[in-house]
Amino acid sequence: MKPHRYSPNIIKQMGSSFFYPMLFMAKEKREAMFALYAFCREVDDIVDNQHPTIDPRISLASWRQEIDNIFSGKPSNPIGHSINVGRQRFALQKEPFMAIIDGMEMDLDLQRYPDLATLETYCQRVAVAVGLAANNIFGAHGKVADRFAHHLGIAFQLTNILRDVVEDAKMDRIYLPLDILEAARASPADILAGQWSPNLATAISNISSIAEEHYRQATALVTPSLHPNLRPALIMSHIYHTYLEQIQRADFNIFATPISLSPSGKISAAIRAFYREYRPPFFK
Repeated sequence: MKPHRYSPNIIKQMGSSFFYPMLFMAKEKREAMFALYAFCREVDDIVDNQHPTIDPRISLASWRQEIDNIFSGKPSNPIGHSINVGRQRFALQKEPFMAIIDGMEMDLDLQRYPDLATLETYCQRVAVAVGLAANNIFGAHGKVADRFAHHLGIAFQLTNILRDVVEDAKMDRIYLPLDILEAARASPADILAGQWSPNLATAISNISSIAEEHYRQATALVTPSLHPNLRPALIMSHIYHTYLEQIQRADFNIFATPISLSPSGKISAAIRAFYREYRPPFFK
């Protein structure tokens, strides 16, 4: 399979919420985004779907070497070749890719997060770094665009964490900060047992409020000059915020109903966001 086909197939097969917003992008930008998210999926799978005979740290180290290869113009695998094309077209930087791998290594080292500050470090690496790389592809540059990526990345990752509490607990992982759980008198043991309680709902509500504030701050940073280049990210934001709204409508009982969107639901959310963020040429 050709590299430019390999990356989008990974995203589509995994049912990513990011697949549909990318369809609204120009071809070269879309291909670069597919490559970026295919890389994210590959390194994430190394940690989440560990093979009993393969050391995940060695696999992540091999990806560090591949990132070095890419930024030396010598990629060695299909995703690497696709990233290299994006690097040449959009001046991608090495640092965000290395930060993403740093985040994956945190998943190997930590199964509990003592406080929000530690969790935000994780979010910076696995989500904000993605946004910083994406900004180059979008053509959104400067300090304000970087701050936008910071707030939206943390909002996305906190949303992910709340959506995936049940799945993470099956791997003995709890991303909800222990200090927030303790303040709400919620028990990590209840999370592992799949046991809802009003105290746990309070903790989840508090984290939801933090995510909402990051969504708000990201949106507030979108100036008229930045808006055209950030439209794909804003479409992604509308889709992701839908997950947070589901959690809120469930009164923060994440055990009662799976928090998910069907493929048709993702398409619908993407189309609604498209018409909210774009003014198509035939409407002008």
